[in-house]
Amino acid sequence: MAQLPDPTPYLDDEGRAIYRRLAGPRGGLHGMYLALMNNPVLAEHIGNLGSYLRFHGLLSADVRELAILATARGLGVAYEWEQHAPIALAAGVPQAVVDALQAGDFAAPPMSGLYVDICSAARHVVAQESLPDLLQQRLQQALGLKGVVELVALCGFYRCIATVVTAFDVALPNPGPPPF
Repeated sequence: MAQLPDPTPYLDDEGRAIYRRLAGPRGGLHGMYLALMNNPVLAEHIGNLGSYLRFHGLLSADVRELAILATARGLGVAYEWEQHAPIALAAGVPQAVVDALQAGDFAAPPMSGLYVDICSAARHVVAQESLPDLLQQRLQQALGLKGVVELVALCGFYRCIATVVTAFDVALPNPGPPPF
């Protein structure tokens, strides 16, 4: 098993300061960030990008969270799904959309055209494919050029997070069977 130890008892002053900075907006550290704290400086850099994308980015909360869920579902990473499904619902993503995506339907009838495009973009990022021209044009019309760049970076960031949670067997946050 590749699980990493809990580093918090062994953090030096710099590590403890990084822990406090990262924990602040997240209400504590667990799971993936706790694993990353085995390298506090790296955890801080990853955390800063994550904080920007989640708390200070251009994308609306529903678009951001839908993209995270589509990335998690496309990669089959239950950890990210369990962390973000409640956030997506609180951000206004309809339950029917979350249910369809959980079942693997990236273009279900309850989804708006924008939601289908967001899911399609996430799937292209997961597959490391170029966005098709028409998809990029629609997204750019809806989100602006900066928004499209942020969307792709967001999906790529959560792909990175998926690698960490998978490589180090980070436990699911919720007991019971995984969501998919």
